[in-house]
Amino acid sequence: MRYVLLALLILSILGLAYYYNKAEKLQSRISEYEKNLEELKRNISEKEILLSDAESNAAALRKELSEAEEEIEKLREELKAKQDELSSCLSKETQPVEIKVENESVCERELASCRNELSSIRRARVYVVHWWYDSFGCVPCGTANVKFHIVLFNAGYETAEDVRVIITLYGESGPINIIRIDAGSLSGRTAKVLEQIVTISANFRRAEVSCES
Repeated sequence: MRYVLLALLILSILGLAYYYNKAEKLQSRISEYEKNLEELKRNISEKEILLSDAESNAAALRKELSEAEEEIEKLREELKAKQDELSSCLSKETQPVEIKVENESVCERELASCRNELSSIRRARVYVVHWWYDSFGCVPCGTANVKFHIVLFNAGYETAEDVRVIITLYGESGPINIIRIDAGSLSGRTAKVLEQIVTISANFRRAEVSCES
């Protein structure tokens, strides 16, 4: 009888050890699942922040696109007005009409003004008509890159040489980086799209794009 009780005791101890080991494994798996759940929550939070930034950027881009379209339309109207004035001046220059001596200086000044306006119209004038950027990476972590897309337009008829684009990055307290891009030459009445990838820091807030030639 004593051996039977001893055997039962040993079996009970082995059973307890088995279930204790199984419980330890289950607890380890639960801890691992909880850790993965926390990581998923952090990833979802980061994605929500990026989505909010993307929606804000999209709204700003739509506004900038509308402003760029208005600027192009304004430039077209200005060019048409200059061309009409030029046509009027040239027609006055070529028409065989008698002019009184006292009016000759007035006409000469008007003709000179028209020629100056023609020269101004033909002169290369490069504008940044639109720009936007796409970000990828973790902006709050300071490990994000930004890809700028910049649309240039030469409103003149002459070729613009040595066009340079300037990208200024701003933080909360002011400029944090200035990037200069050599855009080369741009023929008259043509557009060009530039792309530039820039690494940004965690305190990046906004950017400005301009050009010079």
